[in-house]
Amino acid sequence: MKLFLFIVTLILLVSCKDEKPAAIEPTKQYVNAVIIIDNQMDSIPVVIRDLPSFENSQSNILLFNNGVDTLTWRKNSDDIVRISSRINKLQTLLIKPNDTLRVQLKDSVLHITGDVVDWETFKVIETSEIDSVQNLRDQLHGRYFTKSEPGLKPTKFINDYELIELYAGGFYNRELINKELDSIAKIIALERETLDLKLEYIDEEIENKSFNPRTGKLLKSVALRDYFNILSSWSRYVRENNAIRLNPNFNELSEARDEGFLINAITDPKYMNEEILVGKYGTSTMHSYLNVLQSKYSYATKNWIKSKFHKTYFELPERLDGELLKVAKSTAIHKMMSWNEPWPEIVKCYDDYISNYGSDKYIREFEIQNAKKLNLERSLDNTDLLLANTLTKSISLTDLIKAQKGKPVYVDFWASWCPPCIDNMPASKALEKRLGDKVNFIYISIDTDEQSWKKSERQISLKAENSFIALNYELSDFVIKENLNEIPRYFIYDQSGKLYDTKAAAPDDPNIYNLLEAIAK
Repeated sequence: MKLFLFIVTLILLVSCKDEKPAAIEPTKQYVNAVIIIDNQMDSIPVVIRDLPSFENSQSNILLFNNGVDTLTWRKNSDDIVRISSRINKLQTLLIKPNDTLRVQLKDSVLHITGDVVDWETFKVIETSEIDSVQNLRDQLHGRYFTKSEPGLKPTKFINDYELIELYAGGFYNRELINKELDSIAKIIALERETLDLKLEYIDEEIENKSFNPRTGKLLKSVALRDYFNILSSWSRYVRENNAIRLNPNFNELSEARDEGFLINAITDPKYMNEEILVGKYGTSTMHSYLNVLQSKYSYATKNWIKSKFHKTYFELPERLDGELLKVAKSTAIHKMMSWNEPWPEIVKCYDDYISNYGSDKYIREFEIQNAKKLNLERSLDNTDLLLANTLTKSISLTDLIKAQKGKPVYVDFWASWCPPCIDNMPASKALEKRLGDKVNFIYISIDTDEQSWKKSERQISLKAENSFIALNYELSDFVIKENLNEIPRYFIYDQSGKLYDTKAAAPDDPNIYNLLEAIAK
């Protein structure tokens, strides 16, 4: 009997020992990865982000405030997770099924432990063969490049050297580059050879089961993206010269070809892998691919680089087909928005997309972000400038001026992508404060991307009641009549609503205060 009681007691003790408490610590029975967050800082959240996708061009961002929490991360997939706080730099990690990451923010320091693989280190692929090819490339590259001294911005020019952000920050000798485009072609050929070696290495590692196929796909996407980015960066030097081109095998110089050797450099079918470029990991790679195709159309202005992805959009069927073409077209439309291309051109491409594919997951984000403009597009009376803000559906500029209660109005035309516009905002707001209720101020953005406008509106701290976005800027007869094709631009209306000045002084002009005060009397 005593022996029986002893055995029963022993079994109970073992059972109790094996039983886990009801806590956040996960076991390896999880199929999903798990991230345990322990935030010990008040008012400073831990920020966890994933990669953007074709369905959602913005990263999903999760904020974890003071306390302990557990996040279950995806199911049965390798992925990239990015973790930071506003007092700690971003850390990018490769996370796999059954991984457990522990993230602690304590004493202003972010500690990450557990099954951690640093993506920035992991994605670097080095073999003796790759190193040999890259050394040849670097020797050529060094002829045209000199590193910059600290503190210089990427817009500074010194003699024949232009500071750009290719490789490390430094100066490129534009004149020498234009004289020796054959050497640039050789550099790009070496870049391609490096890419081929990386792709071969990744395939070997997948076959040897050193890489999970999904991780291999991600590494391939990064290798392609980096290659496309390099081609896009060099395009500014070679796209204007039609004498030097590469033939399709990319090894010899040949006669001029209409598409240019940069385009030839990316049209190899093995680089247009649908499995890689249509998947989530292909988002940034597809963007880089389109940058190269579009490079022959872009040009620089005083304040901005103008793009023409709407031209590239209609060339895509010559290069791609199937699902790859669909994703490339939807990505091109998103890029048109982010680069503020003319709205009529964007709508033309959107209409073409809908006629071929209908509304689907790839285009839905664009439709949601621009629903107001798309719904109004075909019913607009383009005689007047139509406006909208976050408080009202829409209002014409004429009706808005009439509603200003008999006061003069100072109208500030601006855009989120216009540095001089943003630079003038503090002066405009100071002028508004100084004049008090004598003059009404209205801020009208000509952004095509509503999200960019809203983001800048918040950053500048504009009041919702006097901040608007133009819905039909490119189509409005008012814009055409007043030749409103440059910003920043300032208009003044008098108390009766009559247009007083269509090229008024900027808000930092010493005379503008006296002028507005005089009109207000």
